[in-house]
Amino acid sequence: FVKLTSLSNLTVQNGEMLAAVTEKLIIHYSDGKGERFQEMTLPLQSPDHVAYIHLSRNGFHAIISSKLGHNFYIHLKTNSVHHLKKIRCVVTAVGWNPDYSKDADSTGAILLGTAHGSIIELTVSSCGMMTSQKELTPQLSDDDPKAKKWMVIIAQMARLIVLIMENEPAPAPKLGGFTSSASLQAGLMNLGAEQAPTTTFHGFFSSMSTQQHTISSSKFSEKFKNHGFLTMYPTIAEPKRYAWLSPDGISIGKVNILAEEIKDVLVEEFNIEHRLIEGRLEPPTGIALTEYHILLAYSSRVLALSLLPPHDVVFEDPWHPELGSALGFVVDTVTEFVWLFTPTVAMKYGTNDEARYIWKTYLDRGDFGRALQIARTRVEIEPDALEMVLRKQADFYIQEKK
Repeated sequence: FVKLTSLSNLTVQNGEMLAAVTEKLIIHYSDGKGERFQEMTLPLQSPDHVAYIHLSRNGFHAIISSKLGHNFYIHLKTNSVHHLKKIRCVVTAVGWNPDYSKDADSTGAILLGTAHGSIIELTVSSCGMMTSQKELTPQLSDDDPKAKKWMVIIAQMARLIVLIMENEPAPAPKLGGFTSSASLQAGLMNLGAEQAPTTTFHGFFSSMSTQQHTISSSKFSEKFKNHGFLTMYPTIAEPKRYAWLSPDGISIGKVNILAEEIKDVLVEEFNIEHRLIEGRLEPPTGIALTEYHILLAYSSRVLALSLLPPHDVVFEDPWHPELGSALGFVVDTVTEFVWLFTPTVAMKYGTNDEARYIWKTYLDRGDFGRALQIARTRVEIEPDALEMVLRKQADFYIQEKK
């Protein structure tokens, strides 16, 4: 889709693409708008290079982290780059704030996950100004309980951690809150009580009433280091299904964010063992969920497996070796397109009427309720489907003397 030479990192949200094409050169491309891409250069010195690109769902805000722990904020409306000098750590994950999904002027309170395992809260304005920056470390807290529940799900290489807080988070301050004595590179922050700024999410990591549930992998393998991917579907509405890539395989299950018991928030339905690709065990470069399938990106191909038993491969897309090995697999959570990139090319994948065989799969299994549900949504494009399901259901009832 976009011919490149040394692509190392890429992400897309709401049709806005950010890609690292050299150690310090970033391009911004708006998919489908016919505009030429914009170039931005980060002030990085060799051997440092871009390690992670994090892009907000609305495509307005980005945080880029380098291998040596330098971090930058990019406002995509203006393509302006701001060095976040007070944060010196490798940021491996960002939890964006849904309350600011339409706000181009500020990120709102967001959470950063670091390579050292620490969680940092901060707010960044469109001009790159940081407020309410603080590392959230375990401390005692006497927050008053409120009716509202808040949840954080943290994915690591060999475990998933669910945290639920019964308390209403305190509002973050609009100004101030800089911490000059922070040493985030070591995963530590020394702050006196009088210095510590009020943050929105500190209760998750400081309150004695916070609930915690951990799902752990039974294996540990260096081959799967840095492969602890977690994805959910749907990407915009309340999630109903998760897929987690761990050393044990790919765990797929139900998500119930309103579950009464914290252990029921994520419930595994089945596990897909890792596959041999060209005769060797190879962890996927990335995973993505659609309504009825899971997509797995490997170094030389993309596979799509059915989420219905027996989880057959229904799509396989290998590419020529000259295009290089897959480096990443990212989902645009707004358009639901999936992007795979190698050092030389970015490829865009999308679903094409993926429910067209699903009604028959349910029908063959005797699940008339689900078969009817899907067939009724396809009356305009496949009227014979509803007729066939009704006939099969009628035959079954007659046979059962019902």
